[in-house]
Amino acid sequence: MRVLFLNLPSPPGVNVARDFLGYGVATPSKRFRYGHDGHVVPPIFEAYSAALLRMEGFDVEILDGQVRDLDVDPLLHEVANIQPDVVVSRISLPSFRQDLGLLAKVREMVPNVLLVGWGTLCTVKPREALSCGPLDVAIRGELELSILKLMKQLRAGKPLDGVEGISAKQHDRILVNPPHPPIKDLDVLPTPAYDLLDMGRYLIKEERFFPEGGGGRLTRFFSIYSSRGCPFNCMYCPYSLGFGSLWRGMSPRRTVDEIERLVEEYGVQGIWFRDQVFSMDIPRAMKICDELIRRRLEVRWTCETRADRLSRTLVRKMKEAGCVWINLGVETGDPKLLRRVGKRGGSLKTIEKAFKITREVGIRRRAFILIGLPGETWQSIKRTRRFIEKISPDAITVDIVTPYPGTQLYEMAKRHGWLVTEDWSQYTTVDPVMSYENFTAEEMKMARRYLLDRGRIEEKVQRIISALKGGRFGDAMAEIRTVFLEPSESLWRLYNLVRCRLRGL
Repeated sequence: MRVLFLNLPSPPGVNVARDFLGYGVATPSKRFRYGHDGHVVPPIFEAYSAALLRMEGFDVEILDGQVRDLDVDPLLHEVANIQPDVVVSRISLPSFRQDLGLLAKVREMVPNVLLVGWGTLCTVKPREALSCGPLDVAIRGELELSILKLMKQLRAGKPLDGVEGISAKQHDRILVNPPHPPIKDLDVLPTPAYDLLDMGRYLIKEERFFPEGGGGRLTRFFSIYSSRGCPFNCMYCPYSLGFGSLWRGMSPRRTVDEIERLVEEYGVQGIWFRDQVFSMDIPRAMKICDELIRRRLEVRWTCETRADRLSRTLVRKMKEAGCVWINLGVETGDPKLLRRVGKRGGSLKTIEKAFKITREVGIRRRAFILIGLPGETWQSIKRTRRFIEKISPDAITVDIVTPYPGTQLYEMAKRHGWLVTEDWSQYTTVDPVMSYENFTAEEMKMARRYLLDRGRIEEKVQRIISALKGGRFGDAMAEIRTVFLEPSESLWRLYNLVRCRLRGL
């Protein structure tokens, strides 16, 4: 049997990062066709699954429609050439309808193909995933072992009710099998089938891993999941839904084995740890760093973790081992709001200490900010602005909180009537899908834009003034010229900044 793992391209107008938050995150794009702009998060779970299936004698292919920037017709042409018996695709929340629409076209091209969906959406809403389109099977939970058992069952001609972790269409009903237990020992997974991927196409801007460089050059990178799961179950976060609430980590040696292969065989220069909490087990994180140092691998890396899972000793070791960026969830600068949303182990004091340590050691820090948590006001936005200034991150990501299905926040939003839409294409983290009596959806958009633009615009104004005062008229004109490249956008941002300033921000 021939199995195709198909990483679907992004729909027109957006780029979908399919593994972000498990559900997928969509950011705006000026592209009018299917494809993808910029860097692509590699389909690592598909590569693990492909390796498992290949070991069992299955004929396996991976087609990454994002990294190949494929529009509909070229994609279907590729699928027709492969003639798969089974197609497996990750279904993302913001591209749900378009994903199912593309798979319907795949079925038209290969009529007898079995279509399998997976991802957090299929885990939390399997009936909707199956009833709204052409999918035959929805995998609930981790992909690797469930797809292996499914394929063995199909090859043997046995019924699907013996496969844990799936839901499936059966005549006029939907079969819902018991869940598959999570993989507790990640070391049992084989080395991902890198050879089935276009490894030379996974490129990212050089400054992501070489901040001292820049100039728009690209460098090879790849993703690593050295651990899975998050036990904290924050009310707004879908991590535990998509990756499990049981934290599990690969052994340090196995983790670095994968990195070494990526560096030595594929010329990868940057590793993006996609772990939900890289340093959940601090001694293990130290051992990963020690192993990287011992092997003298020429590689830079970045990771995401929690402020309360960092120590000065660990941060120093991470720096020595090649870590250049740490992403930390700040969420808000309002202590009452932070307590209200139940972020266990999180406090402004802990966050401030983590940013201080990383700054002193010399690792760049990105702060993740959320706008629109329950209880948000313009006063809490003001406190967040002040806190951002206090911790002085090297970069910030500002998202509008999204009530993902299955989270506590989603249930609260339904109960209190906060939802303004259940059109999942709007669940992007850029578009507000909730509105409160004292903080509306429009105000969320204003606040997000303000926090993103405030420093950027004010710094630009200061650079122009400084250049003029210093007689550097060429530099001043270069700064002004960038404003006029997109005049309507620049004026809108300035207008939004003034509106927020009038609110006392």
